Amino acid sequence: MGWTKQGQLTIHYDNVTGKWYARQPVEVEPPHQPLSHRRAFVGLGVINLLTVALDGAWQTLVYSGRSVLADWWYLSHRIDRLKSLAKTINHRKSTHRIRRLFRRRLRLRQYVNTVVRRAVADLWAHGVSQLVVGDLTGILAVKSGGRKAHAMTHNCWSHRYLMQRITEVAEEYGIVVERVDERGTSSKCPRCRSKRVTRLGRLFKCQECRLEAHRDGVGVVNIGLAQGAAFPGEVVNGAVACPLEVSG
Repeated sequence: MGWTKQGQLTIHYDNVTGKWYARQPVEVEPPHQPLSHRRAFVGLGVINLLTVALDGAWQTLVYSGRSVLADWWYLSHRIDRLKSLAKTINHRKSTHRIRRLFRRRLRLRQYVNTVVRRAVADLWAHGVSQLVVGDLTGILAVKSGGRKAHAMTHNCWSHRYLMQRITEVAEEYGIVVERVDERGTSSKCPRCRSKRVTRLGRLFKCQECRLEAHRDGVGVVNIGLAQGAAFPGEVVNGAVACPLEVSG
């Protein structure tokens, strides 16, 4: 790896931690190049941060965010309670303790970074040279999921942030990232293409061919099918029925 360009050095003082920090961006040559020409299709989520289907593979992969999700909600509830107390007792919107909890919650993004890096490294090892990622931008703009869903998708589990990290890490491996419209991918059967389906939580049922599958698996397989991926016959059944969970 060789340095190609150094950016401007900046130094700043953090009032929350009481420490000085220095940052200097650098550009480096990509340390890896794709091993072969293969595509992977990626869906973004909250409980399952990344669901991945490899072109022609019999099973989808799931990179879960479940283990850290409880920590994020615990910290969020503490922050809300302390903010309410601060407003009631001394009419303040924030305190040093609240700011520290915000900073602690923000550090949970490191888990997201770890999952993304692990996923991209795994896919590179499988010979992936292109990631086709479902774009949720238009869907999130019109979808109403209540306060809890809004908090998750616009903070630590921001889909914009996930997309940014995927793009940045993929660049290190020489992998091209393409965004495609994800609208309707979890409401169509990947086997018979019927839209007469039932969705309950993560469960997907087709009323025509009776396929029962994991909803996230259905979504990424449908992304792949729309891009001409090879998921013929029984491969579709295996790919969506039981995704393999990969630890971060």
